[in-house]
Amino acid sequence: MVETHWRQHSRELWLREGDKNTGYFHRMATAHRRINHMDIIKINGVWLTKEKDVREGVVNVFQHLLTENSDWKADIEMLQLEQINQQEAENLEHPFSEDEIHSALMEMNGDKAPGLDGFTMAFWQRCWVLVKEEVLDLFKEFYEQSAFIKSINNTFLVLLPKKGGQRILGNLGQSVFWGGCTNYWPRQILDASLIANEVIDAWQKREEKGLICKLDIEKAYDSLNWQFFMKVMRKMGFGSKWLGWMWSCISTTKFSVLVNGVPASFFPSSKGLRQGDPLSSYLFVMGMEVLSNLIRRVVEGRFLTGCRIRGGERQSVHISHMLFADDTIVFCEARKEYLTYLSWILFWFEAASGLRINLDKSEIIPVGEVEEMEEMAAELGYKVGSMPSVYLRLPLGPPNKSTAMWDGVEEKMRRRLAHWKHQYISKGGRLILIKSTMASMSLYQMSLFRMPKERKGGLGLRKLVPLNKALLGKWIWRFACEKENMWKQVLLAKYGQEGFGWMTKKANGTFGVGVWKEILKEKDWCWENMAFTMGNGTKIRFWNDLWCGCTVLSQRFPHLYGMAAHRNGTVEEMWDQNVGQGDWDLRFVRGFNDWELDMVGYCATIYFKGKHPQVSPLLELVMRVASPVKMTIEIYSTCVIPISAFFASSLWFGNTAYLHISVAFIQMLKALMPVATFLMAVICGTDKLRCDVFLNMLLVSVGVVISSYGEIHFNVIGTVYQVTGIFAEALRLVLTQVLLQKKGLTLNPITSLYYIAPCSFVFLFVPWYFLEKPQMEISQIQFNFWIFFSNALCALALNFSIFLVIGRTGAVTIRVAGVLKDWILIALSTVIFPESTITGLNIIGYAIALCGVVMYNYLKVKDVRAAQLSSESLPERIVKDWKLEKKSSDIFVPDSSNDNNIRGSGGGNGPGADLNAAEATPLLASARLSHIGRSQLTIHTA
Repeated sequence: MVETHWRQHSRELWLREGDKNTGYFHRMATAHRRINHMDIIKINGVWLTKEKDVREGVVNVFQHLLTENSDWKADIEMLQLEQINQQEAENLEHPFSEDEIHSALMEMNGDKAPGLDGFTMAFWQRCWVLVKEEVLDLFKEFYEQSAFIKSINNTFLVLLPKKGGQRILGNLGQSVFWGGCTNYWPRQILDASLIANEVIDAWQKREEKGLICKLDIEKAYDSLNWQFFMKVMRKMGFGSKWLGWMWSCISTTKFSVLVNGVPASFFPSSKGLRQGDPLSSYLFVMGMEVLSNLIRRVVEGRFLTGCRIRGGERQSVHISHMLFADDTIVFCEARKEYLTYLSWILFWFEAASGLRINLDKSEIIPVGEVEEMEEMAAELGYKVGSMPSVYLRLPLGPPNKSTAMWDGVEEKMRRRLAHWKHQYISKGGRLILIKSTMASMSLYQMSLFRMPKERKGGLGLRKLVPLNKALLGKWIWRFACEKENMWKQVLLAKYGQEGFGWMTKKANGTFGVGVWKEILKEKDWCWENMAFTMGNGTKIRFWNDLWCGCTVLSQRFPHLYGMAAHRNGTVEEMWDQNVGQGDWDLRFVRGFNDWELDMVGYCATIYFKGKHPQVSPLLELVMRVASPVKMTIEIYSTCVIPISAFFASSLWFGNTAYLHISVAFIQMLKALMPVATFLMAVICGTDKLRCDVFLNMLLVSVGVVISSYGEIHFNVIGTVYQVTGIFAEALRLVLTQVLLQKKGLTLNPITSLYYIAPCSFVFLFVPWYFLEKPQMEISQIQFNFWIFFSNALCALALNFSIFLVIGRTGAVTIRVAGVLKDWILIALSTVIFPESTITGLNIIGYAIALCGVVMYNYLKVKDVRAAQLSSESLPERIVKDWKLEKKSSDIFVPDSSNDNNIRGSGGGNGPGADLNAAEATPLLASARLSHIGRSQLTIHTA
């Protein structure tokens, strides 16, 4: 508590965690008290030295400052201000909820100055449970009666010398509070500086003459007339209850001036707003909206012209003025009569609101060679400034790549170091001060301007280059995300847009201000690390934008991208609403070879399905699978049921084998899978009998026979079960290709479960009910749900991991991993099941079989690569026949999907890349290739 108390008095904000610097805080608080102590002060030319005279003089000055005079006030009834609608006005007058009050309380800074009772906001935050009822009653009373205890609104005024410790009351500084508004009010402080610099840059590059009027309002918050902004809020559409609340908040305020820590008596006020009150910023902004409205009316009447931002044939944007709280800047052509009209506006605004322009701090800055500059400045009574200047504490109009703009930051740091009480802080404390305070002083300017390299004036406190790049890169992200903000409209009008409006065109030119030009240098790295959230897909490029997965699709699937007919097509263009609930309609310049089907099916299954916003949300959650394909009774009865029967047979025979032979021996027998698949394919006519493949199959068979001969616990029934299951699975795979593809239907591995799994369940239920269930009842076997569930979960994880690996690595890697998996299963089975004894013949035979499997995989991969190279150099005659006949029967439908994408375009080699997009083949809808075209392609490839 002691440390917290003195830390608040010291007003040091840089410490967050670390040593207990209570002594340091005590010394800093004492130093602040000594600096702020007033022994003498000059008021209206008279020096006051006695403490009583000082206190009374200060009170009289502030009492006069906060008292409204009875001068004439201009009327604003004829002005048309932007209004809130009726619903918004009613929402503002809803009763205060407990959550709303608590949320507002917790968002306030707890370490700021305490109230008259000595409690900071942290007390009310930490003791909310104890004080909640009283606070809620207070808000209830305020809602019903528009009144509260007057002592709550009492305020202390503290004198803080701003300029070198001067004791002249007229030079006392005013705090600055920023707030956003609509129209020409920037929503972020950096937006205003960017727009102002782009206006100057436009004038300079067009070699036009212009004027910039920087207006400073004298004692802005203290001079605002209450009746004025009450009229403003009424014209903006606020309700009567809301207006009553606002009047209670501002009219019941009483002030007491603290002189050397001693408060004077309280006095009421009749104008002005309390600085530091969160409500004051919003009320002041609404009052300044009148000035914005007046300037717009003068511009519309052609009595004042701003800067017209334009480029080429694009729609121009007219910038005449910007306001950010009490900082106002006006752009106009260099003509004397325009300044005369502007002076009339400012005079009328002063008569209506009480806000007066401070002539000593306002200035007029010429852009270009402006003649008779002194006469124009005299028209307003301002001093003449020069470029570069400062606006909102940021450089205004600095030359491109200028390092002088950072001199102010360096000077601030030097002053801070000069006042650094290093004798009060430990070495660790000094390090914290450097990192948290010194380095952060440049962040504000680094958020808009590129920092020079260290050899050209960099500060070198920490890694500022990556920090500067990140802060500038945020503008790239903001440009893509924000829609109607004024700063974006200015850039679009000046530079144009590209890439569906996500970014401006390149900023050209070697001179000028060049703020946006420097920011655009961060476009490449920033854009490569941005991803899209899917909307309607009209502005997202399907292949070249990151909207699906972690990589753009053109990089994730470069082979498919090379065959794409519409490489720059949008997601919306690739989606066909006319297919059921909608489906992807990707078009390629040619059909697919057999070796490409796995990659295409993987794309469609894992990456595309469920990615479109109109696809069923349920399917998007369940592994993002597509909605079921079109299915007829004929296809189901003639194709799905036979396939399901063989699938169920392979499962039943394979699982039954575990009752008779060991797990290790079953794994060795599974080496026959390529043999069975090859034999079934030759019998069904989907593969050719080749000598090299036949020798491989023979080698595998010999190895399995040797392994079986070496099995100690050899069981004929178990072996027959296992081999039958293997051949049933091989026949299922072949029938899937023969039956479904002949019917024009391709089921990817996950979608097929929609149809095959229910039918297979029926086929498995029958033998279980008649063969296994009676045995379970006799043996009194208890069904263990968790064993069943964990087995199913492992199977699901295995299959899902396979889908994740497919497409991310080569075919050789996948097959080598399969061989390794087989050896691991055999080794684990011998460890877990001691009865599984492996002999030397087992190992030798299985090794021979695996050699055959590896050779078979090598030949398949070699054939795939040869087919890929051959398909890229097809003769022109075949391409012509292909194009003429690709709409014939023989439907050939692979699946497709992609995971990620990038920007840029890749090119495909060969004539296929030059096919007309209108004749391209759709991937998911109907990729067609006739018997003649396929036979010619096969002959040429072979």
